Amino acid sequence: MRQYLLAAGLVAVATPLAAQPTESEIERFIAAVEAVGCEVQTDAHALAVEEATGFSDAKLAEIVEVLLASGRAEVPSSMEGLRLTTGPCT
Repeated sequence: MRQYLLAAGLVAVATPLAAQPTESEIERFIAAVEAVGCEVQTDAHALAVEEATGFSDAKLAEIVEVLLASGRAEVPSSMEGLRLTTGPCT
């Protein structure tokens, strides 16, 4: 999961959505990312998000793809990780 989140942007651009996560799952993921400072830039951040949500790598991938496609998250200019762009993370 950690490495997936660090490369999420590249995977999301190349992979169509497999399944739609529920809004509740998305909100749970967003809350976990907000808790680590609105960005997942390190393995420690990714592990904290993974542990907080309890989601599988596949579910995390689906959520990241939805957030990127909807503009609620972006890949930082470093091309690594994920940054939320909504709510307290704007």
